[in-house]
Amino acid sequence: MSRWHLVLLLGATLLEGAARAAADDLDDAALAAALRQVKPRMSPALAAKHVAWARAATADTEVEVELLLGMAFRESSWDPFSVSRRACLAGRCVRVTGPLRHPVPLMEGPYFCGVMQIHAPSWKACAREAADTSANYRKGALHLQQWLDDPQCAALPGEARLTCALLGYGGVETNRASHPYPRNVRRASEDLRQRATFTGGIHDRR
Repeated sequence: MSRWHLVLLLGATLLEGAARAAADDLDDAALAAALRQVKPRMSPALAAKHVAWARAATADTEVEVELLLGMAFRESSWDPFSVSRRACLAGRCVRVTGPLRHPVPLMEGPYFCGVMQIHAPSWKACAREAADTSANYRKGALHLQQWLDDPQCAALPGEARLTCALLGYGGVETNRASHPYPRNVRRASEDLRQRATFTGGIHDRR
């Protein structure tokens, strides 16, 4: 490795560490306010619960809380009743995602359920995912960590490793770096981080 490449690698590592340190300093109240800015109909109490659930879910993982919340936004818009399922009519099936509170005759599995769209083998299992949002967040964080630790992702440096893990989480081939899912998650996560940072700064000046 040349000296120039070593300098670039060191600089990227320092920037990544600084970003993680800044993320770790995010205030939960500011994050909850950021959620409500994105989804104004969410009550302050529910927004605080989502942040607390996500914070607890990321314990003992490398997953940052705003990344998990960004994933949940892209997966379900923070709706625990969101279900991805197959809807079939006249022999033609399409995958549909959206809020659903009871099964319908044309619906088929497999199901992906809750805020983090966790796989469920049956409608009853899907209903259990919807009933326990805290556990749904935790399963999502652990599943992403499994992909971060997967050999095909773990061997990659920095952001490439996270891209690989997000592709795996999204059920996309991990070599399809051009797929929009990782980019969309990053945008949602960064948007929350910036909103929370700005809100936290306002609180600091009061």
